[in-house]
Amino acid sequence: RRQRQMCIRDRYRENTTESTSIPGTEEPQGTKALDFTYTLANGKQGTLYALKAPYTLLFINNPGCHACNETIKALKQSPTVSQAIAQHKVKVLSLYPDIDLAEWQKHLSDFPSDWINGYDKKQMIDQKNLYDLKAIPTLYLLDKDKTVLLKDATAEEIEEYLQKNFEKESAIRDTTKNQLFMIENNLLRCASNDG
Repeated sequence: RRQRQMCIRDRYRENTTESTSIPGTEEPQGTKALDFTYTLANGKQGTLYALKAPYTLLFINNPGCHACNETIKALKQSPTVSQAIAQHKVKVLSLYPDIDLAEWQKHLSDFPSDWINGYDKKQMIDQKNLYDLKAIPTLYLLDKDKTVLLKDATAEEIEEYLQKNFEKESAIRDTTKNQLFMIENNLLRCASNDG
């Protein structure tokens, strides 16, 4: 069912530049992502809000989908994304929103082992329209509080956003270190002048 919708959604994505929003909100950026429960292949469950990291990348996808495979490949090949995952700055939640579990299980090996790979057992995302799925795959980048930073983004946009923010964080750390170094030197100078 969703494979057929994917073609329609891909055409929609190509033919529109309008901003879409999370149901019940006007703007996608700055709104809280809606929490949901996902189920892992081993039957264990978790929630989006229980994921603890500075950033969460929600990747809603279908197994075997060409565009999904291209997105997986782009994210895996991104040095910024890969390093951020390794440094626990980003958690990736790959979510299958449909019901054909045999198909999903057949493609589990397509995903990196350091990603969380789950499915929507109760079909809440689809039935309650929790997320705006005009196209599959859909990428949401969330901050530590699960506020939407990017919605319906490409892998390249995710990489660019993260890279810019990591550079800002690094610059702030460097500035802070330099300020502390200068304060320390001034205190040492004062102490040596007093002595």
